Amino acid sequence: MRRFDHIDLRVVDAVAARAFYAKICGALGFPHVEDGPEWICFCAKPYPEIGEYLAITEDRTYKAGNVCHAFWAQSKPEVDRIAMVLREVGAPAIEGPDMFYQGHYAVYFEDLSGNRFEVCYREFTHSFDSRIPDEKNA
Repeated sequence: MRRFDHIDLRVVDAVAARAFYAKICGALGFPHVEDGPEWICFCAKPYPEIGEYLAITEDRTYKAGNVCHAFWAQSKPEVDRIAMVLREVGAPAIEGPDMFYQGHYAVYFEDLSGNRFEVCYREFTHSFDSRIPDEKNA
């Protein structure tokens, strides 16, 4: 079973968001774009299969919340590569990449509407327990 199907986001300005996402979605694994009359879809595979996707819909009154959407990376170098793309396009609020806790290597960023994202790689040699200090604090 595929565990992830799509993320359906709201954005304040669809034109600006489309330009922003067009620059980063290939690096995130969504290289195909499908435009609809009320949405824009960045897809893992071309239509009609599409696979996993990230869709955006304009809502001029939208206010981002405290939700963080996390994407899985295959390795630390992949996180680093995506972080470089994010810096090149001027993504807002970039944090990392860094080892944030217990084998969790990530870069965090926002889109132009304040939606929060993470690209992470986990080393499964660590216990997922906040009571155990990570390597930086040990």
